[in-house]
Amino acid sequence: MDGSQFPKGLRVPTPQKHAPSEPQGEALAPERENRHVEHADDERRDEPRSGLLRRHLWAVVGSLILLVVLLPAGYLYWDYASHLESTDDAFIAARQFAIAPKVPGYLTAVPVTDNEHVVAGQVIARIDDRDYRNALAEAKAQVAAARANIENIDAQIVVQQAQIHANQAQVDQAQAALVFAQQQAKRYQELAATALAGTVQDAQRYTSGLSQQQAAVESAQATLALARRQMEALKAQRSSAVANLGLRKAQRDQAQLDLSHTIVTADQPGRVVQLSAAVGEYAQPGTNLTISPGPALRSRYCRSRMPQATT
Repeated sequence: MDGSQFPKGLRVPTPQKHAPSEPQGEALAPERENRHVEHADDERRDEPRSGLLRRHLWAVVGSLILLVVLLPAGYLYWDYASHLESTDDAFIAARQFAIAPKVPGYLTAVPVTDNEHVVAGQVIARIDDRDYRNALAEAKAQVAAARANIENIDAQIVVQQAQIHANQAQVDQAQAALVFAQQQAKRYQELAATALAGTVQDAQRYTSGLSQQQAAVESAQATLALARRQMEALKAQRSSAVANLGLRKAQRDQAQLDLSHTIVTADQPGRVVQLSAAVGEYAQPGTNLTISPGPALRSRYCRSRMPQATT
């Protein structure tokens, strides 16, 4: 139909093709949706990595804390497990030695327990030491008394030496007087032989004086000999006092040693087993308080897991 058939001023309607247009609309809609999805994926891929760390910050911190805790725990377990023997056919052979006190007394302290590792010189038990301290004080006092006795004897020796010198002087004086008396007696005896008046009486007097001087010399010599004997006695007493001092010193040293034995210690390192000592118990010399094994030797015939005997 032509346009000339319609009146002027009227628009001729343009025919529309509906059938082909609808399928085109359906094909374009999925394409727009795919472009939107691809755009969102690109945005997510372009996010910085710091955003990932920011979202998982607590997870990272928790992992670090867990790592810090597990590392020491793992080391402690390894250290503990390294001291354990695990086998189906073994036993622990160890060199054992008994620990016993040397002096009797009541136990006042036992600072160790079973299976405790001890080193050489470590205290195993303590014995009440009051009696031993008193014995040591008494022994020291006896040593001091013995020394004082020696000093007293030394002083007596000095005095006796002076007495000997005095007695020797008396002997010398008596002997000089004796020599003079002998000369006088001899002179008057010669005069008496001439029968002169008065000479016989004088001869008798000087003869008597000579006898007295001889007696005085003998007395002085006896006194000197006695003083010398007393000196020898004092020297013997001093020797005895010196020996007594040595005895007192030995007793003092023994008391000191007994006091030191009130502290029972381990002579060598090991592990305490079979501990029988208890506070308040009366310990006898030689009674075993515990047995401490020494170094582990060889393993055999054991089906349990046990700690190694260490030193």
